[in-house]
Amino acid sequence: SAEAEAAAVGSAVGSARLPAPPAQVGLLLAADVAYQREGRGLSALCSTVRRLAAGGGALLLAHKCRHPELDAALLQQMRDEGGMALEEVPRSHHHPDFRSLSIRLY
Repeated sequence: SAEAEAAAVGSAVGSARLPAPPAQVGLLLAADVAYQREGRGLSALCSTVRRLAAGGGALLLAHKCRHPELDAALLQQMRDEGGMALEEVPRSHHHPDFRSLSIRLY
């Protein structure tokens, strides 16, 4: 099930079984990685981002707004746990063919 896969990913991310990241990751790309209303998996996402960006990497995140409480939690946890203050890319900078009121780029 999707819940079992999410739980497996979450536990694998938090474990020591992950290989060491490369010496430096310049850019992390993430899309549609937070979607459950209760924010399940956000801590694992944030710790993974922190670990991979430790060498000074940047994050480009595409997020579809589905639940206001999840949207707020994503920004808060990414700052507090992920060590990244997300800055929204103005919608005017999005490609016109792909602009959406429900999609945020950070």
